[in-house]
Amino acid sequence: MLFITSSSGDTHQPLQSNHYIFLNKVGVVELLIPSLTPKKKKKKKKKKKKKKKKKKKKKKKKKKKKKKKKKKKKKKKKKKKKKKKKKKKKKKKKKKKKGDERSKKGPAWLLRRNPNVMSLLIPSGKHS
Repeated sequence: MLFITSSSGDTHQPLQSNHYIFLNKVGVVELLIPSLTPKKKKKKKKKKKKKKKKKKKKKKKKKKKKKKKKKKKKKKKKKKKKKKKKKKKKKKKKKKKKGDERSKKGPAWLLRRNPNVMSLLIPSGKHS
């Protein structure tokens, strides 16, 4: 491993992959460490004023479209809610009918314990 030594003979940091050694014009060995080299400043590109105006126009159009979409969504939601309410009412009516049929068959706890009791409780004419 190579070490960087100053003129006084003191060792500094070991050579790394990003360090470069090269011969000077005079023939003196020089070391280049990227972190110590001055960095070039990047030039900022000036934006054209015409392009800015075009962008503003596009933004305005987008906002208008969003507002229209929101209004449509609200209308759809209202329709869905009305349909759901109607379905619930129908279900309730059906449940009432089922309850009447069960009461004819006999108490639920009896039917659960012995399903064959059904034939005893219901007369032969009505039983299917």
